[in-house]
Amino acid sequence: VPYYTYASALSLWSCLLPANAAQEDVAVGEELLRNVVLPRVLTGKHLASGEEIELARSFFSLVVSQSHFDEILGPALGLKLRANPDASLATVGSILACLDPTKVCVDSHLEKGDQASLLLPSVMKPLRSPKAEYREMASSIIVTLTQLSSLEGSTSGVERIVVSLSQAIQGGKASASSVALTTPELRIGAYRALGEIAKQIMSKTKDSTTLSQAYNATLDALTTALAKEPTAETTAKELGYEALLHWMALAKQYMDTMKKGYECGLAYLAQPLVDASRTNSGTKKSSALSAGTGSEVRFRLGSLLLLTTVV
Repeated sequence: VPYYTYASALSLWSCLLPANAAQEDVAVGEELLRNVVLPRVLTGKHLASGEEIELARSFFSLVVSQSHFDEILGPALGLKLRANPDASLATVGSILACLDPTKVCVDSHLEKGDQASLLLPSVMKPLRSPKAEYREMASSIIVTLTQLSSLEGSTSGVERIVVSLSQAIQGGKASASSVALTTPELRIGAYRALGEIAKQIMSKTKDSTTLSQAYNATLDALTTALAKEPTAETTAKELGYEALLHWMALAKQYMDTMKKGYECGLAYLAQPLVDASRTNSGTKKSSALSAGTGSEVRFRLGSLLLLTTVV
């Protein structure tokens, strides 16, 4: 039977379930997930495409519960990512995007020592792929994992994801759940994900006490990474500045928690002006900025002006 035939039937069945489904319906949903859906979408040489997964969106969003994810879906996704990451990225990303964040939290499936799904290191590794399409898919999945993670708590899923990305863009020694992104091309996906995550946090957060002090290090990581980017305006640099602005806007909104990070970002944006001022006031007078310095001044000054409109 073609996948699209039963996928549509699964979605229809899901939509017909009452709000408080009977226990037997829940059991049927579990059997369908274990014995019908997963063997078709994650087994064999042909994995289901994003378009095919979309046909079963209602099933994944309405039927899959936390227990279903913990016991069946999460481990299966992690196993497939570790076994064949490039081939499975599109399928895994599409399935995760269909899940309901009010029903499923992936915190316990992110790293080693949790439920062994290892989703976070499995999707961080493709950020180093030589193929841009895989890096882009990995970046999107990381954002989706954030949507399915908790924001509160000392070891929240969102915090762990952000810390891994921050370590990655600094390009140092990789941790168990991170990678070293040592070139501008490799940092593009991480910059893009960090920018989206900052916007998510702003939309979710109502109280600064839910924010971790660890987020201050994100702004430090962004300024460190941006200092490595070429003077010329590149995609990596533009996305890096965009991420920096979103994190500074978040810090500006919650200064009691993120004042240190905000001041770090401001110092970075103002640095070319400070350097130019020192040059002109020193023994070697300069009537004009160099082309490179002038470009950086314009870029960072523009970012400072944009910052006033982000919040």
